[in-house]
Amino acid sequence: MRRRVDSTVEFVRRADRVAHYIAGAALIAMLALTVVDILGRWLFNSPVAGTVETIPLLLVIVVFFGFAHAQHMGDHIAVDLLFSRLGARSQHVLSIFSHIFSLAVLALVTWQLWQYAGVQDRGGYATAVIEWPVHWFVRIAALGSALLWVATLAETVAELFGSGAQDTERDASAVTGAGGGAGAEADR
Repeated sequence: MRRRVDSTVEFVRRADRVAHYIAGAALIAMLALTVVDILGRWLFNSPVAGTVETIPLLLVIVVFFGFAHAQHMGDHIAVDLLFSRLGARSQHVLSIFSHIFSLAVLALVTWQLWQYAGVQDRGGYATAVIEWPVHWFVRIAALGSALLWVATLAETVAELFGSGAQDTERDASAVTGAGGGAGAEADR
């Protein structure tokens, strides 16, 4: 069973890593678009049409597609007032409870985002200048939220079954200095 849990968690991490790369590409696109817009405005007095409305849409991709990878890396903000003072068993129980609570909230957020995308679609809402349908970006947000839900579920199952998969990537990032790593775990 533990082997199956580990392989499932690893599959989810690979999928989340793909979303993370897409978020990185969107961030680079935001940077490039901003630079081209500024240079066009400054050198030719001709800015790129639609930049002001495209940047926030790309930001949706950056934020929502980065959530799941941040979950696996332990990079989400955590405030530790009580957790470090508890024993190992109490920490485990509190961690499971927080994961289950997060799953419930994320399911609600994902569902509401999908519902809102339908409202945007039925209303025919589009951006002002380039007329991109807004509902696609709300659906991207819903997909990113769903990926975070799956990542949280995978970590919850791994923790319930005592799998070593939940700490593998964090430990690797602690050695390389990337991600949340041991420092983020110690801060909890």
